[in-house]
Order: sequence, then C-alpha cells, then structure tokens
Amino acid sequence: MRLSGAMKFKYYKIPGLRKGGLPTPIIEVGLSVLSYGTVSFPCLVDSGADTCIFSAELVGEQILNIDVRSGAPFDANGLSNTILRGYLHPVELKIGGWSYKIKFGFVYGFEMPFGILGREGFFNLFKRVCFDQDSEEVTIQFRKK
Repeated sequence: MRLSGAMKFKYYKIPGLRKGGLPTPIIEVGLSVLSYGTVSFPCLVDSGADTCIFSAELVGEQILNIDVRSGAPFDANGLSNTILRGYLHPVELKIGGWSYKIKFGFVYGFEMPFGILGREGFFNLFKRVCFDQDSEEVTIQFRKK
C-alpha cells in the first residue's frame, strides 16, 4: 500500500514454522542486472544483516545468468558463524515505484528461498524502516530525491 512518502508491506507467513504460519517481514522487490529485465523476488527485511544478499547459485547464475565470480569478493558471516564467499555486483533495486543503484551480494552456500535486505543497500536508502509486530507490517518511509 502506498502512503504519502511511504509504503506498507504485510508480513508474509512462512508455512510450517508455526500453526497458520510464522509472520515474517518478507517483501517483494524488483532486481535488474545489466540489460536483463526486472525480476521480482521475495526478500527478508533484516536489520541485523550488513548487506543485501541472494544465493549465488540460484539467483545469480540460474535466474539472472550473471558471472557471479566476476564481482568484487567479500565474506558473509551468518548466525552459525560460518563464513561464506560472496561477490558484489551493481544492480538496480526497485521498490514502490522508486529505483536505486546498489551493490548486491551473491553468496555461495546461501540456501535461503528468499533474499536478505540489509543495512547497506537497503536501510541506508530510506528515512525510516519500521516493523509493526501487532499489525504484521513493515513501513518504509522514502527520502525525498
């Protein structure tokens, strides 16, 4: 839902994690790489993540057909304290009628069925990102361009 200068997204319910599904702040974003058209992906809005990431194998190589290893290498460290190798690529992130040129990480061994939207490349783009657990919504307030 588009508000004046802001958008609201309903939480997605992940089946199987709780009766009726576990409400989770997963939103749809568009991603465009090079001359490839825009593809829509579900992404977890994660204030604890440093950067934005997707699976290198599934999204980077199979869906977007990019040479993942040609990007700038970085190490992704998750909750399990396992370090996974990723590669940063310039992409165009599209959300709510706005588009942003950011660097997105494509990480090998990252086996989530959705992407991660982190502080660098997502939270830093907006004036405010609010989680409302009671109404199960994420509100994103845009900065004036």
